[in-house]
Amino acid sequence: MLILGYMRRLIIILALFLISATPVLGQKEASETGKNRLLIQQENQAFKEKVKTIKDQRKQKIAERINQQLAHINDQATKAMTNVLDRMTQLLEKLSSRVAKLKEQGKNTTAAEAAIAKTQDSITATKAAVEEQAKKVYVIEFTEESGLKVGASQAKTSLRVDLKALREKVQTTRQMLVDALKAVKNSL
Repeated sequence: MLILGYMRRLIIILALFLISATPVLGQKEASETGKNRLLIQQENQAFKEKVKTIKDQRKQKIAERINQQLAHINDQATKAMTNVLDRMTQLLEKLSSRVAKLKEQGKNTTAAEAAIAKTQDSITATKAAVEEQAKKVYVIEFTEESGLKVGASQAKTSLRVDLKALREKVQTTRQMLVDALKAVKNSL
C-alpha cells in the first residue's frame, strides 16, 4: 500500500512537471538563439525585397503576414517542445536518483537503468532535432505574382509536416519516460 501511494505521488509529480515549468536559457543557448534570429532576419529581408516586386499592395501585405506567421509558429512550437524536453530531463534525473537509492538497498535495478539510459539518449536526440527545427526558415517561394498562393501553401505544408514529425519524436520520448517510470516501479 505504501508503494502504491509513493507511485501515485510520483506520477502526479511527473504530470505536474510536464504541465508547468519555465525554461531557463543559458548563455550558449541565448547566443545560438541570437544567431538563429539573425539568420531569420536575413531571410525575411530577402523575402521582403522579393515581395516588393508584387504590384498588388494587398497581396504584398498578405505574403508578409503569412511569412511572419510561419516564423512565429515554428518559434513557438520549438520553444514548447524544448520546455517539454527540459521537464522530461528533470524527471529523468529524479528517477535516476531514485534508482541509485534502490540499488543501494540491494534491489535489482538493471532494467530500470537500461530504460533510463535509453530515455536519456532519446531526449538528447530529440533536443538536437528541435534545435535544428528552430534554425529552419520557411519562406514563401514564388517567381510570379500568380505563384504566390502555391508558394504559400507549400511553405505551410512543409512547416506542418516538419512539426508533425518532431511532435511524434517528442511523444515517443515521452512514452520512453513512462516506460522508464514503470521499470523503476517494477524494481521496488
